[in-house]
Amino acid sequence: MINFLYSIDGLWGFEYEYKRSIKKRWQGLTVPILPLIRILKSKQFIAREKDLAHIPLLKQTIRLTKRAKTSSRE
Repeated sequence: MINFLYSIDGLWGFEYEYKRSIKKRWQGLTVPILPLIRILKSKQFIAREKDLAHIPLLKQTIRLTKRAKTSSRE
């Protein structure tokens, strides 16, 4: 799923988050993407029902991603 955000609750300002974004190619453009940990922080802050439903999945994905990076280094 792709969401284009114009404001993000619970995070720092645009410049701060943009500098720390991950740049990826998408349909011929370079698009800044928030790291999952920042998306998690925003969803925890907002705490709508749909955000609360995403939190366990984000935590699991972050944990598995860290584990995969650690395994690839060994």
